[in-house]
Amino acid sequence: MDNDVSYECLCKEGYIDMSVAPAVRPGVKCRRLVNECRVPLQNDCDQNAYCIDKPIGFTCRCQEGFTDISDLGAKRPGRKCRKLINECAIGMANCDPVAICTDTIDGFSCRCPPGFLDVSGDPIGNPGRICAQLISDCDEASCNSNFSRCTETVSGTVCKCLPGYIDLDPENPGRKCKKSQGSDPCQDYTLHDCDKVAECFSEQPGYFQCKCPDGFVDVSPDPRKFPGRKCQKGAEAIRFLGFSTVPRNLQSLLSTHTTARPVISFVPEKRKQKEKVFLRWDRGSDARFPPVLLFKKDRSRSLRTFKLD
Repeated sequence: MDNDVSYECLCKEGYIDMSVAPAVRPGVKCRRLVNECRVPLQNDCDQNAYCIDKPIGFTCRCQEGFTDISDLGAKRPGRKCRKLINECAIGMANCDPVAICTDTIDGFSCRCPPGFLDVSGDPIGNPGRICAQLISDCDEASCNSNFSRCTETVSGTVCKCLPGYIDLDPENPGRKCKKSQGSDPCQDYTLHDCDKVAECFSEQPGYFQCKCPDGFVDVSPDPRKFPGRKCQKGAEAIRFLGFSTVPRNLQSLLSTHTTARPVISFVPEKRKQKEKVFLRWDRGSDARFPPVLLFKKDRSRSLRTFKLD
């Protein structure tokens, strides 16, 4: 193409400019545009994928109702498409009949519902295949409410007299418990169930109380009713949180009976020297709470330990 100064090259229609510097010297190298999508042999898209033509080459995309399982993923999509199947809806999942079946992109997952225990052969890799119902009739009133504990198991309810008490009816355990006479439960480890680091207090013959010492956090299953049964060193609990990622001045440390691991809750940093701190959380019907430990960001000292109301 001639112009006032010299000439200019432009690629013809149906060709793409492949010049080294197309903005400065266009039309030096032109390549014919080819729509690979029109000829199946010129593209390798899956038969259930859309072929999308581009100025240079093409791309593929799996059709609706199919999932992309291509070997190279995002680098070469749409080369292998698999039809989405809801195994849960058509009964192809091998979940337990009472389990909750959830459809996923690459299959399905199973989960035993509340009130059932997962007793599958591989409860981590393949959960929810066998669910056993927990007998939920663990009513403290069925045991001796003051001197025994009730525990729910797969096989049913189990009652057991507290340490320091004698079971008068072993055939029907935990219903008739009598206070042991003479022995100080704190002096005989077989008569109490305090943690080995906990302090044991004999308030009166046959009675005892446990308390975790300073520097330890009470993580007992029921710290309100039976404190000091399991004590965890506070420093170890704090180290678990990973202080290199802590962006706030205060944190609360909370353990649950389901995971026995701390859950971090942040308290915003304030500029005032004195500030009231309120903690709020959601708790399920079966949640159990130990004390909450507040501590400074730099781990220099604990600010306060208090029990939940």
